[in-house]
Amino acid sequence: MKILEKNGKKLVFGLEWRLLVKSGSPASLATQYALTAKAPLMWHDGKSAFAGFMPPANDGRTPSNGTHLYAAAVAFRRLPGLPANALLVLKTADNSFAMVGITGGRPRRGFDHGGLTTDEVRQYYDQFGNLCGDEGFAFVGDTDLPFIERTTPFTLDELATLADPSCLLKTPNRTPLYKALIYGAVFCVIGAVLGPWWWHTFHKGSQAQQPVDPTQQYRRLLAAHENDPVVPANDYANWYAWVRSLSPIYGGWTLQNAECSFHNKQSGPTTSYVPWDGRAQCVLTYKRTERAFATNETFMREIPTDWRNASFYNVNRDSMQVSLQPNLLRPTPLRALLNVSGDATDRDVHFISQLQQADALAASAGTGRNARIGSPAPLLTIPGGAGAVCGVPTWSRAGWHITTPLHYVELLSQFPPYTTITSAAVTISQSPNANETPFTADVTGEVITRNAIVACPTRRDAP
Repeated sequence: MKILEKNGKKLVFGLEWRLLVKSGSPASLATQYALTAKAPLMWHDGKSAFAGFMPPANDGRTPSNGTHLYAAAVAFRRLPGLPANALLVLKTADNSFAMVGITGGRPRRGFDHGGLTTDEVRQYYDQFGNLCGDEGFAFVGDTDLPFIERTTPFTLDELATLADPSCLLKTPNRTPLYKALIYGAVFCVIGAVLGPWWWHTFHKGSQAQQPVDPTQQYRRLLAAHENDPVVPANDYANWYAWVRSLSPIYGGWTLQNAECSFHNKQSGPTTSYVPWDGRAQCVLTYKRTERAFATNETFMREIPTDWRNASFYNVNRDSMQVSLQPNLLRPTPLRALLNVSGDATDRDVHFISQLQQADALAASAGTGRNARIGSPAPLLTIPGGAGAVCGVPTWSRAGWHITTPLHYVELLSQFPPYTTITSAAVTISQSPNANETPFTADVTGEVITRNAIVACPTRRDAP
């Protein structure tokens, strides 16, 4: 946390921002979280679905010292004409940087900081760009950083001018929480007494009068998943470079297989969609090829130190396996692929033709015909099958797979931007045939396409 003073106003950077998504009034939810997190001060206007909390001080005291403190993020949010996505970076007197990120018109969690170095600013700048995706964002501030292409000038003086009483941090007020608890207890008593009567009297009628709108349900479902991370197929290059960078041998153990997953394993083209957390899960398999001297100890002695707790011996296969979560690829929000998705014709003509080309190359290399695509299925489905969605775009996905010599995996760079990688593996043959590469790649993914929009039926009111 960092407090910058300008024109008699103390502006606070480094608040923790939270969405208030549980049931209950926003004021009581904000207070409840502040008390749980032991935040000495908080920002909330009583109605907003988000709130900011000051980290607790080490000595337990409120750092205001009797003076008013203003949330810098809220002040920045008041800038007239500010777009929905914006990043503010200001250089401070100690040559460090203060930052505030706004997405969707509200302060973004994880992008309110003070005391940053140039390298840290660059890291957050890249992360913010990935977060905003195709929507983009405005960069605002008074910095002159080489990696910033365009800056809208803005100073700490101007930020202090925007800081008014609506930006003030306040001590968490327990009154809304107490009211919520009292009201909750009263409603529980009333519900216990009147609930059964209400159920039998009104439930059937209310179901008939208020049918579920599948289109509205689908919109909510799409909004809930539009920021889910996915890996575009043409981002294969970083994974390919990582595989090539792996040491082929440690202590007489030779790399035989490298396999990575870039999706939730509960999600598949033939199962319901389950979001991925954005972390690659990789397993490396090393075989004991130099049996004259290779032991488990020689392997553990030579591998990188941070691999040792992630390695285990597979007695059935006489192999060492290393489980890693490397930063291989930079996930993209799902909405970026939805925005550029082709239609069924693009998939069936353009994309399948590329798979057929990969299939022919694999066959000519002697690995057999191993490029295929599955049947398309809905990308997101409403739980319970509430009915047809009309008047809004919907999407389908189909699983694809190729097995090919590793150098042919460059075909993925030509795949359309609406294809993803869900897993990738490399197997290294210890005794390849003459004139054949020992590296075989096995890659799976999904192709996402936009369906034709179904027109909503015309409503005809009874006369």
